[in-house]
Amino acid sequence: MRKILVLLAGVITAASLISGGGVATADTLTVQGCYDNAKPYNKYMDEAYAPSGFPRNWFTTTSNCGDINILTAAQRNVKVCFLPSQGGMSCQLKWTLTKPSAWTVVATGVKDGTRFGFQFSTAGANSGHYAA
Repeated sequence: MRKILVLLAGVITAASLISGGGVATADTLTVQGCYDNAKPYNKYMDEAYAPSGFPRNWFTTTSNCGDINILTAAQRNVKVCFLPSQGGMSCQLKWTLTKPSAWTVVATGVKDGTRFGFQFSTAGANSGHYAA
């Protein structure tokens, strides 16, 4: 009887692994690791950018994430503006609409150590978290 129970447990485990049920994939673990290292941001009233003082102040991407992600408390249109090492500023052409309390990918495939800020389409204050 014990052999049958051990064999049955092995079959159930194998089926779970094959179907992906209850098992974190590498992609899931990477995204979770990225969000686990999220940092807060604040955008103040009548400022277009976060962090405050951008481009004199900026955020920097890390090896925790391959993308730039944002979590806003309210729906917002946002762009990422990059600060190239040769100087100047380059912002995305299109706005990305965020959903309240949901992570939104704003830029993909960004190299570690990239300096950036968020540009918002509204003057109102908002805060949240970013992971990059």
